[in-house]
Amino acid sequence: MLQDIETWLLTGRRRLAGALCLAVAAAFLTVAAWGVLAAAHGTEVAALVLGLCYAVPGALLLVLPVRARPRPAPAASGALLDAFLAGRAAGHAMHGGRRAR
Repeated sequence: MLQDIETWLLTGRRRLAGALCLAVAAAFLTVAAWGVLAAAHGTEVAALVLGLCYAVPGALLLVLPVRARPRPAPAASGALLDAFLAGRAAGHAMHGGRRAR
């Protein structure tokens, strides 16, 4: 359980760092695209194009379903106990019921 929490925290930190890097990159690319589009076509076209560049992926992320990852099935402790008891019984059968010294 502790390992799961630690893995979750490490994954969360890595995702947060990745999201921060993407946000900074998006800010720089937006400023660069605004400068190019505003110079070539005017501020209205620049605003329309950049607005659509953010609105379309955002709408898709909201609309598309997210699939949950299947969790692995917990280990059956009954099978492990049965295997242990079968091995113990086989050991007793080999030694005729007496303990090995």
